[in-house]
Amino acid sequence: MILREGALPEPDVPILAEHPAYLLVPPDVKRQMIFEIMDFTVKSKIFVRFCTFFLHIWKKSCIFAAQNCKKREMNHVNYWLELADYDFATAKDLYQSKRWIYVAFMCHQALEKTLKAYWCAKKGADDMPYIHNLLRLAEGSELKEQMSEEQLSFLDLMI
Repeated sequence: MILREGALPEPDVPILAEHPAYLLVPPDVKRQMIFEIMDFTVKSKIFVRFCTFFLHIWKKSCIFAAQNCKKREMNHVNYWLELADYDFATAKDLYQSKRWIYVAFMCHQALEKTLKAYWCAKKGADDMPYIHNLLRLAEGSELKEQMSEEQLSFLDLMI
């Protein structure tokens, strides 16, 4: 990585320093960006841990709820779970490569798709709204009642 002479020492956030526009950022703004991103690395670690927990529990719930589904709904459940697995694997890969900015986004995608799978298992695919709000999906799929306050506040954080 090549930096202009006199640049601040770079944190372990390679994607930011590789961006050409970063070299044009004034040093005081650059420091603030670095602090915010370093804070985001901690948030990314929390997101991955929570997502691991949620996905494990919700997938089991989806499979249990889908046992009485029609074949069409079961196909929808499997579709959403496969996408959720792929998105969470992507989040873990981004985490390993220290591309923190996108980890939370991919965790949100994985959680959203798992909630949609649960919705399909409980209510069918036809009734599922086109929304991305995790709390509304949890509420609409009747999963919210089973969640703790800590879990609900995490979903609120992921919005």
